[in-house]
Amino acid sequence: MIKSEARLNFTTGTTRAVLLAVLAITITCSAIFLDLSSVNSISIQGKEFLESGAATWELTNKNTISPVRCDNLSKIDGILHSGAISEENMTITPISMPGTSIPVNTVSQDFYKLLDLTSLDLSTPGIFIPTVISERLGIRAGDSFLTKSGEIFVSGVYNYPDDGRQGSLGFAALAPLDERASPNRLLDSCQATIWGQNDSLKTMLWTALESKEESANSRVKPEIAQLNGKFGITFEGVKLYDSRDTKYLGVLVLLVCTLLGFVFIRIRRLEIASWLHVSMKKSDALKISLLEIAPIIFLALITSIPTFLFAYIGADSSDTLTYIFLAARIFLASAIGLLFGTTLGIVATKERHLFKYFKER
Repeated sequence: MIKSEARLNFTTGTTRAVLLAVLAITITCSAIFLDLSSVNSISIQGKEFLESGAATWELTNKNTISPVRCDNLSKIDGILHSGAISEENMTITPISMPGTSIPVNTVSQDFYKLLDLTSLDLSTPGIFIPTVISERLGIRAGDSFLTKSGEIFVSGVYNYPDDGRQGSLGFAALAPLDERASPNRLLDSCQATIWGQNDSLKTMLWTALESKEESANSRVKPEIAQLNGKFGITFEGVKLYDSRDTKYLGVLVLLVCTLLGFVFIRIRRLEIASWLHVSMKKSDALKISLLEIAPIIFLALITSIPTFLFAYIGADSSDTLTYIFLAARIFLASAIGLLFGTTLGIVATKERHLFKYFKER
């Protein structure tokens, strides 16, 4: 009897299911999209911070940096990549650009991982060049070009825009150090990309120093500096996440959907009071109403899935679980709100107010 009554009310339009479904779906899907978009904007800011070199720190002290120790820093949790570098008093001159001299820097074997590579080919030992040189020469990773001193293979091409980052890598050739041929060679700087809010990781750069006595006696004391300070010292991702405008959107959805469920029951208060007047139990009236609201919740779930996928696929983040959690939280707030509002509406409807409801109508 309860199921058949709920089915009859739903199919005949008594429940105003279409209007309720449209409102519930609009509220739920809009909230999911807004919250995921807000979180995605934070993720994009984090990526920009990382790619700009703002998360990269550099310890500079001439001829004291062990390239092996510096490369090994990337094995520490929280340090994404690391590598050592030194400027050399030499240049290369491409045959096709006889009036151009390209400065050469020596780098450790893993230094290329710090770069924003556009192409990479490690099949043959070679150099890394920035896009500005690559475009002038018309080459990419895997190609070779002639210089006055012979043919040089290009292992990689990288971006190094003038966006505030320090150094002269925007127009330089990076030649990986042959550690077998020069096992005791020391370089000038050690760079490490540190992701997180653990300031103690920066101090690990000091462990790359090979000659601490020479460093102590040097007139220029070594220091750790940020590669690009344009975007601030740290990326406050957690703070931005906790202070985002959509943080309490789930609570708002819960309140709105509770009101929605309550209003749609109050609209039918005359009908429900008449059920009670003919000796229907209030618990049975509640069961019928909850069964009527169930398809609405199901439709909200079905439409939430493509909304989530649309927001997630266009997002710049690999943190899938966070996105699923945020979307599920809002859907559950919507479902609980509709069920709770419906329950409140039934509880608030009294059989003794039947004639009052009739007069109001």
